[in-house]
Amino acid sequence: MKHLKLAVLFSLLASLSHVAHAALISVNAYSMPNGNEGSYSYFDDDYTGSGNASSAGAFLSGGVGKLTDGVIANDLWCNTESTGVCGTVGTDINGQYVGWLYTAPTITFSFDPNTRIDRITIYADDSEFNRLTGVTAGAYGFGGVAAPATVSVTELSQTFGLGNIANAGPNKYVLDFAAIETDTLTLQLTGLSAWIFVSEIQFEDTSIVREASAPTTLPLLMLAAGMFAYNRRKKAA
Repeated sequence: MKHLKLAVLFSLLASLSHVAHAALISVNAYSMPNGNEGSYSYFDDDYTGSGNASSAGAFLSGGVGKLTDGVIANDLWCNTESTGVCGTVGTDINGQYVGWLYTAPTITFSFDPNTRIDRITIYADDSEFNRLTGVTAGAYGFGGVAAPATVSVTELSQTFGLGNIANAGPNKYVLDFAAIETDTLTLQLTGLSAWIFVSEIQFEDTSIVREASAPTTLPLLMLAAGMFAYNRRKKAA
């Protein structure tokens, strides 16, 4: 009976040692207008393709950069784009966002031919921060920053409303749609206020699931194996 209980425990723990994740799709390149300047510069400084990544609004093409580097900002633009913090003066640095001022940027992403995609995830700042009170300030954030109001996808002939989320920080916006097989997706972002700040855009095929280890279950698996071995030795004695 003890052996049976341990075997069942081991089996259950093993089944928990993997978790399913939808497959992220690799972006070969994207083209777009570079970010703009305000108190600091909010360029795609790491862009690898053609175009001047140090010039506001310059057209960039044939490369990749901040929007697909896997780095997702977890703080407000004013805490990530300079050495200062919100409401204080700092030195301009290469931050985590690309920011557009009074612009509805069109971004075209390129993939391998016949790539199946049914989800887009956009990570954008929605600061809503009042530097005087240190609390949320309503629909329009500190410095006039808010998440995009809508995202239009040309290949889908569809426009998604992101909606305002009342918090003081960046948000994750998930757009699900009927699967499309394509080698490009063209997104146009329209602003809710003066600035749009985006740190990452991801694409997924949710029909493909990859397995990833869940490290927190490993100690439990080792414990179950140890208990099993101890029980065997005790019985043999």
